[in-house]
Amino acid sequence: MQLSDKRGAPAGDLLSALIEVRDGGDRLSEDELGSMVFLLLVAGHETTVNLISGAAHSLLSNPEQLRLVRDEPDRLPAVIEEQLRYDRPKQVPVPSVATGPITVGG
Repeated sequence: MQLSDKRGAPAGDLLSALIEVRDGGDRLSEDELGSMVFLLLVAGHETTVNLISGAAHSLLSNPEQLRLVRDEPDRLPAVIEEQLRYDRPKQVPVPSVATGPITVGG
């Protein structure tokens, strides 16, 4: 799909909104719009692939946890949240801050 195709048939999505910003107020150049679309595509794909493969690796490396998730599939949202905390799909130093007292090393 070309940006021109989306211009001709806008919808209620992020790409249509970016095009509207570009065309309406000229806040983004055509090159900036193309770069933003490419960045969103690549960043979304990379993080999703890394999250799925990391979660599969973590569960296959911990058979007892995998068994628990298989037996209780309602735990899957918690597994995903824990995977995001345990092994981020994109290794960018984002600070984690405790919201209360914690004990480290016993």
